[in-house]
Amino acid sequence: MNFYYWSIPFPFVLFACAVAILILLICAGVNVSSIHRRWKVAKWRWKRLDSLVRTGAIITLVFLLTVAFLSGLPTNKDTEEGVPKLEAFIKSKPNEIGDALAGVSSTLAFFWLILTVMLQGKQLSAQKRELTLTRLEFKKMSKAQEKQVEIMDVQKNIFEKEQKQREEVEAKEILESLKQRLFKQSESLQEAYLRWHLKEQEERRYLRIECWDDGIEERIGEFCASLAAAEQVLIPTETTREREFFERPNLPQEASFIENTLRKIKSVLPSLSVAERNRAQDLGLDRAVDDWSALARQKEIWSDSEA
Repeated sequence: MNFYYWSIPFPFVLFACAVAILILLICAGVNVSSIHRRWKVAKWRWKRLDSLVRTGAIITLVFLLTVAFLSGLPTNKDTEEGVPKLEAFIKSKPNEIGDALAGVSSTLAFFWLILTVMLQGKQLSAQKRELTLTRLEFKKMSKAQEKQVEIMDVQKNIFEKEQKQREEVEAKEILESLKQRLFKQSESLQEAYLRWHLKEQEERRYLRIECWDDGIEERIGEFCASLAAAEQVLIPTETTREREFFERPNLPQEASFIENTLRKIKSVLPSLSVAERNRAQDLGLDRAVDDWSALARQKEIWSDSEA
């Protein structure tokens, strides 16, 4: 009666070998706690592996155990009946051993090749998802930056508006100060009594620089209006007719100071608000310095004593 090579069930043999190895480790003085700790580390690393890798490792282990189990079965050859396949494998020719090993290894290699392709496809899919998420994050960052730029533009506009308002308030204060100065300087013109009596082709005319009102705005408006009227008549042009002066005033000693004040007023006007600028233009302050300087340079309209 023939007996199998494995008279004891194969799983029981594996279990007995594992128990024997554990007993040998304990007898050799190996620390059980360190083994337990290493087991936890190995278990932790095993869980960190990809699911495909874990599946491949389990299938490979099952495949190798199956091959080991089948190697203990007897052959069916008549000449070697009852001889285990492992013993027959060892006694085989070298080319037969190589063919058997090549068959097992090629099966595992082909299996792991397929598994590697699947793993690479999974990694590529993960990278694609990461790139998609990265693009979405970049879009969010771009939108956030655009909103930040809009906020900065709004803040810039608010800052420029506040700065412009401060400049307008400062320019208004400077204008009021210059108006006060012009009001005081105009008092000297009251004493000078700027009046012209002239004749143009049998036509007599009287002109006078008015600055008699007690209010600042009223006196300045009166002064600028009379300056404009005098400039139109007294400054000669190509069509000016022959004229004769019967009375000419002296050029005031404060003429240069008045011109300097009017020039400063004109330089302040662009910095004013629209309402204040229109108000100053209604008074005639935008052209008063030109009228005054034109009259001051025209020597023939002033008395010979000041000429």
